[in-house]
Amino acid sequence: MTAQVNQHPQRRVLIDGTKLADSVSDGIRRYVSGLLGAMRAVADQHPEWAVDVHVGARIIPLAEIDSWLTLPEPQPAGAGQFFRGTLDLIRLQHHVRTSRYDVVHLTMPNTFHTFRRFRGGRLVTVHDLSHLACPQWQAAVNSESLERGLLDATERNAWYSTDTDFIRQEMITRCGLSNIAVTGAGCDRSIFHSRYSQEAKDAVRRKYSMPDAPFLLSVGTLEPRKNLLGTVRAYRRLLETNPQTPIELVIVGKYGWGDLDDVYDAAKDCDRIHWLGSVPDEDLPLIYSQAEALSYVSHYEGFGLPPLESMNCGVPVIYGSGTAVAEVVAGAGWAADPNDIEQICDCFVELVTRPDLREERSRKAIARSELFDWQRVAEAMWEQYELVAESSASRLAG
Repeated sequence: MTAQVNQHPQRRVLIDGTKLADSVSDGIRRYVSGLLGAMRAVADQHPEWAVDVHVGARIIPLAEIDSWLTLPEPQPAGAGQFFRGTLDLIRLQHHVRTSRYDVVHLTMPNTFHTFRRFRGGRLVTVHDLSHLACPQWQAAVNSESLERGLLDATERNAWYSTDTDFIRQEMITRCGLSNIAVTGAGCDRSIFHSRYSQEAKDAVRRKYSMPDAPFLLSVGTLEPRKNLLGTVRAYRRLLETNPQTPIELVIVGKYGWGDLDDVYDAAKDCDRIHWLGSVPDEDLPLIYSQAEALSYVSHYEGFGLPPLESMNCGVPVIYGSGTAVAEVVAGAGWAADPNDIEQICDCFVELVTRPDLREERSRKAIARSELFDWQRVAEAMWEQYELVAESSASRLAG
């Protein structure tokens, strides 16, 4: 009997895991980690596909990604490290020359240069268009790399995914792009929740010398777009108009870029404002879950992971209106014009004076957060892989 020939060769996808090599956590690194962690189960359902991840200077199978999902320890420079890095680059160059993928998925446009020589249909995830919407609040180097990445994607007839319909509409109106799917984003509910013991919560308060009082929380990279200035000024206004309020302000985040002198001036001489600096991921939920609310009144956002993390911990959000955060928070918080200090302060006042409303929105926050699930994101992304592969195959056949 003649052996049956397989008419459908295995398809291959390469996913950009560049951010996993970073030793500092940020929103996009969390996105990539969450997506890849959930993608393993989805890939297992499709044995006719092979899935690789580009991370560091290596190509590894998705099944071996576990060790990369947590933050890596910074590696000391030395001869051994240099040798390993050189060997990885040689292997990578060989892989580029000898491999073709049906889909090459860039998890952010800025890494386009790393994938220039990889052959295969392109899927590019666009998290925001800050370089067009608010260039004054974006570092020039980031704006340039994002613009060049989108240009490269356009030249390759790429397909696109994004986190929110807000950004999908911006991609259409600002860039004239098409083939855009809203695949969403998620949050690791095994970490971000409110079920921690009081002992653990007290320990994290001691660790960061946090106030033994109710507090309003701000989380995010310290940069102008995040509008920490609006939060601080509105909080100072709250203290002026409601001097008896017990609520304090806790600020979490590392410096990103830009001039923050106005922020520091606004916070000057106020011992009720507490700066915690950068906080590791394992401590964040213990801080979130003790906050009265999260103040996230950014001028511009493409999604907003801190609001979703906060909501998973049962904490409502005060957010900047006119941004994509509205799609995430919906009725689980308060919207305020990021340029209107009085309006932000009014939200703070309602938070302080209406505990019943705060509790209602806390319940809504938990219910709303359950809609944002990494498994759903991975399944939606896989649908895009199949579409891009079919489109790429059709172009080659034509």
